[in-house]
Amino acid sequence: MLQTVIAILALINGGWMLFDGIYVMRYGKFFGPAKPGPWSYPFITMGVDPFRLGPAFVFYGILWLLVAGGAFYDQSWFWLTGLIAAVATLWYFPVGTFIAVLELLFLFDLRH
Repeated sequence: MLQTVIAILALINGGWMLFDGIYVMRYGKFFGPAKPGPWSYPFITMGVDPFRLGPAFVFYGILWLLVAGGAFYDQSWFWLTGLIAAVATLWYFPVGTFIAVLELLFLFDLRH
């Protein structure tokens, strides 16, 4: 049951990041408001244009979809891949961070 919840959360996060990454590469803006969310502030501070991060969003989306597939099909590599994806997505505040923290909690609970 917990593995199914992990897979569903990974599917939600991955599907959104993949969609938004493709969208920003196609249209030059993220889906929704014209200004990106709070996750973009550190990038802007470092001089990185958040609208150029489409390929990174696509990468993260695919990574999360791999986690979802691995969890659904009970693959031996899914736990480590899920851990990597969750830690690597903590910057995506607020919703991505929330899902990543839930994933971490569920992954560690599944391990014990």
